[in-house]
Amino acid sequence: MTIIAFVAISMSSFGQIAIYPVKKDIVKQINGKDTIVSVTDSTTLTIGVYAGMFSGVEVPVDRIKTSGYGNVLTGAYMNYNLTKWFSINSWAGIQLNSDGTTLHAERFWFKFQPIKQLSIELGSMASIPTEQRPLWITGPGQFETTSSTQVVGGGIGAKVKYQINNNWGIAAGVVERNKQPEYSARFNYKKIMTLSGWYTKWDNSFGSALSLNFKPLSTILQTWDMTYSPISLSELNLVFSNSLMVGG
Repeated sequence: MTIIAFVAISMSSFGQIAIYPVKKDIVKQINGKDTIVSVTDSTTLTIGVYAGMFSGVEVPVDRIKTSGYGNVLTGAYMNYNLTKWFSINSWAGIQLNSDGTTLHAERFWFKFQPIKQLSIELGSMASIPTEQRPLWITGPGQFETTSSTQVVGGGIGAKVKYQINNNWGIAAGVVERNKQPEYSARFNYKKIMTLSGWYTKWDNSFGSALSLNFKPLSTILQTWDMTYSPISLSELNLVFSNSLMVGG
């Protein structure tokens, strides 16, 4: 039996530039008279960049041999609020691995918010369950926990979110997965508890994720998935993970 000890080193940096709304004076006709009125431009632009490096060494305790691994991740994101109810969002990242492989991902979507409690998003983006995972081009995203990676990723689709009151919120959405729809739903209590579930049509699988967040500790307690046939249960794969992440 081989027992392996892991030694890992990580470094990351993040920068952000934001252009906030500004007030300006315009002349309006009020009761037939020119009147100077102060208005606020609702346009805001936020741009962020990220760079991170992760490296480690596997050290078997039963033989004199070590192996190294690591990756470098860079990325950027943009949030452009054209009005109070419409925004354009995008992010992209590329990761270079020590084994010579490369990973990359890009997202681009539109967000409509006609009222404060309701938002509609369309494009290539995170699915409803994916929002429980950290953004990839951040420190927590690059060094993501094992339980978090079990939650499905994003895709091209649409999602709707509604804040019922100050405590409870609900959401639903659909994205494309292998040219088939993947449906998902979620409800949350404040920022403390989030429970989501999804059904992927291409492989007839279900999944769910429960997240609890008690500052400064947060965790995804359990994720599971089940694959079935139209006639009877053909495969049951239950995965239980309890991973604790400091921060969040």
